[in-house]
Amino acid sequence: MAGRGTVALDPARLPGPLRLRGRRPGDRMHPAGAPGSRRVQDIFVDAHVPRTLRDAWPIIVSGEAIVWIPGVRVAEGYGAAPGAADVIWIQVERSDVGE
Repeated sequence: MAGRGTVALDPARLPGPLRLRGRRPGDRMHPAGAPGSRRVQDIFVDAHVPRTLRDAWPIIVSGEAIVWIPGVRVAEGYGAAPGAADVIWIQVERSDVGE
């Protein structure tokens, strides 16, 4: 079952291999259910992600497309349909090691 730290992606819609990276200046994505693309910075603000955490927040990309900001939003067109046969599940857990 999907939760805030878990996403089900449709592998047929991914334009390239999945990678994990941090945010970059000018990053944009089209959040699922939203009318168009938005700046990742604005998505973080709307989700109340603390400013001090934003640069270290993981972002999942496929090719150059941002497909998921863990715990925040999945991008339009990349989520797997309910009951889909082919699904890529990704789960992200917070680690408090070193704090």
